[in-house]
Amino acid sequence: MTDLRRAVLDEAGSRSKYLTATEFLALVERGHPTDRPGVARETYDAYVTQLSEETPTVDAEGLRTNLDDATTDGDEWAGDETVYPVDDDRISLYPASWHDRLGGESDPRTYLRLFSETNAFEQGVPESTLLDAMVTVGGTDRETAKGNLEALREDGEVVEDADQHPDANVYLAEEREDLAEGKDVQ
Repeated sequence: MTDLRRAVLDEAGSRSKYLTATEFLALVERGHPTDRPGVARETYDAYVTQLSEETPTVDAEGLRTNLDDATTDGDEWAGDETVYPVDDDRISLYPASWHDRLGGESDPRTYLRLFSETNAFEQGVPESTLLDAMVTVGGTDRETAKGNLEALREDGEVVEDADQHPDANVYLAEEREDLAEGKDVQ
C-alpha cells in the first residue's frame, strides 16, 4: 500500500469538486516523495481512491478518465493540461526530456533557457509555472526557488512583466531586450 501524504489529500479536498485531474496530479507530484521523476500511476490511483472516500463531491472515475484523456505519447511540451509518460509506469506534468535536463537543477535561468529553446511558451513564462517546474522537476523547495528567482531579478539577469501582476511573465533579461527590439529569440 502506498503511504499517502495528508497534506496532499487536504489540499485536494479543499478544492474537491473544482479539482481537475491535472491539478490533482500536480499536487501529488509535488507533495508525494519519490526518488524518480514523475508519479507511479498506482500512486495517483491510490490518492484518487482515498480522496473520493473522504470527500463525496470527488468523482474518482472522472479523475482517472480525465487523466487518461490528458496523457500524450509525445515528449514535446503541449501545455500545462497535458500528462506525459516518464517511465513505463510513471506519469508527470512535464516531459521526460525536461526531467532529464532539469532534474536537480535550482537555477531559474536553466529552466528559462530550456523553455525558450523548446518554444514551450510564446512570450515569457508565468512565474508560478516556473516555480512549479523548479519544485516538481528540480526537487527544489518553493522558498528556495522563489529566493533564487528574486536574486536573479535583483541582479538584472531576469525580468518580468508588471510586478504588480500576481503571475507576471518571467524572462531572461537578454531575451526581453531582444523581444523589445523585435528580434527572434529562438
